Amino acid sequence: MKILVITQNYYPDDFNINEITFRMAKDGHDVHVLTGLPNYPKGVVPEEYKWPKVITETINGVTVHRTKIHERRDGIFHRFLNYASFAINSKKRLKDLPKDFDVIFSYQLSPISMAHAARALRKQTDIPLSMYVLDIWPESLKAWHLSEGNLVYKIISKYSKNIYSSADQLLISSEPFAEYLHNTHGLDPEEMNYLPQHSIDMVSEEDLPNPFNDDKKHFIYAGNIGAVQMLDVLIDAAELLQTKYADRSKNVQIDIFGDGSEFARIKELVEQKDLDNIMKLHGRVTKEELKAYYQHAYAFLLTLKRENYIGDTLPAKLQGYMSATKPVIAMAGAGASAVLEESEAGLTVEQGRSDILAENILRLEYDNELVDIMGKNARAYYEQHFTLDEFMRKLYSYLETLIERGVN
Repeated sequence: MKILVITQNYYPDDFNINEITFRMAKDGHDVHVLTGLPNYPKGVVPEEYKWPKVITETINGVTVHRTKIHERRDGIFHRFLNYASFAINSKKRLKDLPKDFDVIFSYQLSPISMAHAARALRKQTDIPLSMYVLDIWPESLKAWHLSEGNLVYKIISKYSKNIYSSADQLLISSEPFAEYLHNTHGLDPEEMNYLPQHSIDMVSEEDLPNPFNDDKKHFIYAGNIGAVQMLDVLIDAAELLQTKYADRSKNVQIDIFGDGSEFARIKELVEQKDLDNIMKLHGRVTKEELKAYYQHAYAFLLTLKRENYIGDTLPAKLQGYMSATKPVIAMAGAGASAVLEESEAGLTVEQGRSDILAENILRLEYDNELVDIMGKNARAYYEQHFTLDEFMRKLYSYLETLIERGVN
């Protein structure tokens, strides 16, 4: 297949689409990527990629076409310009690209406007468009405290419907997305295909040294640290463990890996509440470094706000957790909860119940047999559903079916 992938974020930015496209090229497909300049998450384009130093390049067999964008930087103003500049400039960049692609694959994270050029090319040609929905719009605007009655929300809702409706095929990363897209945009759930994100295998082939350098039982949270991730609940649970359950939690430590808009505030809260003995913020580490921590973790933690459909996202971190053969304690929406219940690989907690979260941490601490059983269940489910091999098998099947069927 000759495939055009359109995504705002691409290598050297760290996103799953990198591994997907590299695998496509390795499997013999002619892969082109239309993308912006790397600047995630720091918000600054590296010097070697400053426009127009790199317009077209080849990475691991993938032909990458870059377009000028406004850096993310800090603040809503720069974020808006970053989104708008990619939407506008990626559409302009289409004129420089071949027009003989078999399929367009739009990797749709936030914002929905990153699919703007995909819709434009679909309208200009008879190339079928497959859209992989990882974030739902306009629902994602609620994370920015925009209500459905807001004029901006209504405008973007109409625009989002137009984008989704332009696709010949919708692939959804979380099953509850089908209900949202049907209820909000009138799209037919029968025309959608469930394709959960893959995760790299976080199990190392070698026995890695213990980076914690202690005998504690480590409960790990890894990923973005933002408002939607509700890390305040973890802090409340840690505070309960350190006070109410002090005698039973001496061997417990909660480790947080990652960065994001809430990192500084969360770090300050940990210091204010004097939780340094039970909670540690490590910041960002590489995936290779993370493998050592995962190998020596006792269990994993997942928190995701469920005030709306955003909470029903199946976050990619869950797949990575499950690959490490450890149980997961999750306070999340339908997507993650359904996977954990089906796989019997962890415990679920009601929204906001930091007390239950703390109790479940202690439950696992004192039940090594349950930890072992759930960990094995997690690994088995990962191997069956979340490997890159399984993801690519399903993706190729969907794309080939679309190409054979042609445009709607």
